[in-house]
Amino acid sequence: MARVDWAIPCRYAEENGGLATIVGAGIDRLYVSELPGQVGVLIALRIVLREDELGHEHEIAFTLYDPTMAEVAHLDGHFSAEAHPAKEPGWETGMITPTAHNFAVTEYGTYSLEVLIDGHSEKTIPLLIREPQATPQPDASP
Repeated sequence: MARVDWAIPCRYAEENGGLATIVGAGIDRLYVSELPGQVGVLIALRIVLREDELGHEHEIAFTLYDPTMAEVAHLDGHFSAEAHPAKEPGWETGMITPTAHNFAVTEYGTYSLEVLIDGHSEKTIPLLIREPQATPQPDASP
């Protein structure tokens, strides 16, 4: 079954020839100065497929849940993959894809972004939405 090998929230990601460039990997806190607000995050995904799954269309879906676990957004799409020319017989094929997610938030707390492939839950990514904290100012007294 096609599956998500890894899903990394980040500031920037790109794929080039089967390799990923990821900047700001592991970002899991997003700051919103006022509610309701809008946030955006990239998720770098590596999807792995068996030989018999190549060349077929697969469904990918992302579901966002708010801190109460109520569904607040859902996005469906499709993908297919072909074997890399250097793929070894019997090895699975991996494909890397950056995905951009922008969504509205109405409260602070932990949101969950679930990744599904062909209707099966593959990964859940927690994203903490917080209010920016004031930066302490140096003491100006002599």
